[in-house]
Amino acid sequence: MDLSGNRLSGAIPSSIRSCISLVYLNLSNNMLEGTIPEDLKLITYLSVLDLAHNQLTGKVPGEVPNTRRFNRSSFMGLCGDPEQLGLPPCEVQKQKQRRNKSSYVIAIAVSCTLLFLVLVAVFIFCCCCCFRKEATNLSHSIVLAFPINHGNQTFTQRELEIATDGFSEENLLGRGSFGSVYKAIMDKGKSVLAVKVLDGESVQSYKICKRECQIISGIKHRNLVRLLGSAWSSQFKAIVLEYVGNGNLEQHLYPHGLEIDSCELKLRCRLGIALDIAHGLQYLHEDCLAQVVHFDLKPQNVLLDNDMVAHVADFGIGKLILADKQKEYVSTTCVIRGTVGYIAPARQGIEVSTRGDVYSYGIMLLEMMTRKKPTSELFSDGLDLRKWVASAFPNSIMDVLDTSLKQEASSGAGSSSDAQRLEHCCSQIIDTRLMCTEENPHKRPPMSLVVQRLKKLWKEQRYERQRV
Repeated sequence: MDLSGNRLSGAIPSSIRSCISLVYLNLSNNMLEGTIPEDLKLITYLSVLDLAHNQLTGKVPGEVPNTRRFNRSSFMGLCGDPEQLGLPPCEVQKQKQRRNKSSYVIAIAVSCTLLFLVLVAVFIFCCCCCFRKEATNLSHSIVLAFPINHGNQTFTQRELEIATDGFSEENLLGRGSFGSVYKAIMDKGKSVLAVKVLDGESVQSYKICKRECQIISGIKHRNLVRLLGSAWSSQFKAIVLEYVGNGNLEQHLYPHGLEIDSCELKLRCRLGIALDIAHGLQYLHEDCLAQVVHFDLKPQNVLLDNDMVAHVADFGIGKLILADKQKEYVSTTCVIRGTVGYIAPARQGIEVSTRGDVYSYGIMLLEMMTRKKPTSELFSDGLDLRKWVASAFPNSIMDVLDTSLKQEASSGAGSSSDAQRLEHCCSQIIDTRLMCTEENPHKRPPMSLVVQRLKKLWKEQRYERQRV
């Protein structure tokens, strides 16, 4: 993040510690005042920090690294390696120097040959002990880092290999950036699960999986995919999820010949899916002990079961907000997350809110009603999905609806009054979704209000099955 030369004033906010993934921070050539926050040392991935040409006081927390060449004038008043950087030693370095002097005195008093043999023996012994400890305890240390409920089951790699037929292509449900998902048949066919296996040993893959476990381990809601267990070792990492076996919403909107047991996505089906997703988001935003922002709502991350009940999935880039839930906006990250086309317009670049999920929800539901992707080639030169639909609302709303909905309104509804009721319902759904995609986040409704409006429409349409 480069904010240099912007005439910024005031103090560096202590909330900067929440930017845990920040790697580069440049605040030089501004008018910042006050002390440098001690919390900067909590940003473990920070490798570049530039605070030059400000009016800051105090010390930079931590030691200046000596693995690269720096300009000595850039670190006036800081501590670091005296030999390579020419800076006064830090307290840690002073302790190292004292230990080195003691070791040197002892080394002189002991025969070089004997010392060499002892050091080699100790080195080999320590390496062997550390290796055995890591191999046996790695899985326990990582699993304990996840706040997973005690009721969740622990699986072995062998169990999952058998259940997925050796992770065969026939059982492959999908692939993502950090892993693959397989269908697993357990207990001689009595239960079916979904297994997400991490690819490789990257730190990013581990972070994604850890975050998903943290978020969904305590979630129990009919419209959210549940975590059932995990299998974790130094060589194999996987999480076991609830299996939702009728594909995702994107596959039903754009089947492309896929063999899916799909309904025709009539208005009843689409309204029910919209209501299911809204119920799930209301739980995440308003009913959880810690507020959850999903960050990546899109049709691909909405799974459908055989009754066409929707389940929101894939919390890998989500965020737990532990602050006061009455605060509408919480600055928790400096990274823009999500999928192009569904991301809310940025305001000041660092605001994180549940209202971003509301925007993504609105875009996704506009897509459901029009069967047009927000990244469609139809939209160019400043035109987007929302503007296209808004231009037809309310008088020409039928012009932008999906063809199958038009046919349902003209011929499949029965009487003319039924057709008018269906067209009115479509118009009200579009109106709700346009509210959700307001550019100003303060004008977007909370998900509880969206649920109320959709439930009212469901009753007005006299649909039989109640969506809880």
